[in-house]
Amino acid sequence: MIEMNLLKLNELVGDPDHRPPEALFRGVVIDSRKDCADRLFIAIRGDRLDGHDYVHSAFKNGAVAALVEKEIDCEIPQIRVTECRLAMAQLANHWRHACRARVIALTGSNGKTTVKEMLHRILSKQAPTHATQGNFNNDIGLPLTLLELSVDDRYAIVELGANHAGEIASLAQIADPDIVYVNNAATSHLAGFGSLQGVTEAKGELYAYCQSHHHAIFNFDESASQYWTSICAAEHKISCALDGDADIRGSWAATLEGLSLIACYHDKKHESKLGVLGEHNARNALAAVTIAVVAGVEFQIAMKNLSGFSGVKGRLQMLQGPQHSRVIDDTYNANPDSLEAGIKVLCAQKGHAWLALGDMGELGADTEILHRQAAQTAKKFGVEKLFGVGPMSCIASREFGDSGYCFEQISDMADSILRQIHRGVVLLVKGSRSAAMENLVGALVNHKIANEEKGEGINHAV
Repeated sequence: MIEMNLLKLNELVGDPDHRPPEALFRGVVIDSRKDCADRLFIAIRGDRLDGHDYVHSAFKNGAVAALVEKEIDCEIPQIRVTECRLAMAQLANHWRHACRARVIALTGSNGKTTVKEMLHRILSKQAPTHATQGNFNNDIGLPLTLLELSVDDRYAIVELGANHAGEIASLAQIADPDIVYVNNAATSHLAGFGSLQGVTEAKGELYAYCQSHHHAIFNFDESASQYWTSICAAEHKISCALDGDADIRGSWAATLEGLSLIACYHDKKHESKLGVLGEHNARNALAAVTIAVVAGVEFQIAMKNLSGFSGVKGRLQMLQGPQHSRVIDDTYNANPDSLEAGIKVLCAQKGHAWLALGDMGELGADTEILHRQAAQTAKKFGVEKLFGVGPMSCIASREFGDSGYCFEQISDMADSILRQIHRGVVLLVKGSRSAAMENLVGALVNHKIANEEKGEGINHAV
């Protein structure tokens, strides 16, 4: 993590006429409730809270200095700046260049976190690697991620997230990545982007940032790849694809444990066996391998390091459910494209395909239409029952027909599913973060565990 003298910090972002004490800080913090020992507290102003109100608390918890926009009546040394968010971004950019790590920036509508975790698995087996934690991918999370870089890290993998045009471009300025990759563009965050074309252009801001010295990877399975290639000035370009021609090509097959990916690069062919489901994860895996090759890992080593990857929590994870059923936890987030990918995985399983759907958010004016289409997609691929919770998902359940069920509360949905579920059912649970569908997964899995502890095996099928 960053280690710096307050004099240097003030020189970078503060008032040149102010001379702070010659104290050192190690790391930064924006939450005064966390461990502040020896750290710089940055007083971020948010929509609900103002960090300036918590400078005293940070000082009591061990912070050695505070970055502020106004002077606070507190003994803690303070560096005054015009805007703390901007100063934190400038500091992160400085520290990123002070470290030797090659920075790899990823974005996309779907799958970027899975690609990040796959890539982290490959690279961390070769050298110290730092990566975005959780959803720290915005104008606060990205600087915090970069400021946690160690001088010993060789690689840094950062996610760039956005829901409005211009945000990816701003984040790219902060990270100044060496290697860039956009996984895809899909119908997500339409309330902010306006249309699929708006999403495509916004994600493409990462490629538009590139200059000749950058390295860019393109997913040639993605329909937007031709446009993205045209706006990217990087001289070092490499492509990957499952369908069609590319520099690194792949094919995949489902296995009992997940999938097998066979990839070809030049005249070499290697296989990786993964504990994840679906064609889209084969594409994610191929992208991770391609990025690793660009980052300097030998192709066969990248494939070997990837083998055994078992997925990311909340992203198509197969769990044991009640009454010998199976539950596919895909609750991390949802949009129409990722839902269709999940439905394809669901309906490729042996058994009775059921879908529990929470509302998909940020879809703009077409929200109702897209939820109706989701029900039609589920029926087309062979889903037998659809359980909906929330106003839009209830529209989907009614569109689905007689085997559609509508609920206002997740607890009521859980009760209904538990009454009906039986051996052979495979239940996909999906919804946007705001729908909190992980609570349904928890209710179903905990019910199974509770019954096992009681030694019960009652079948509640109706």
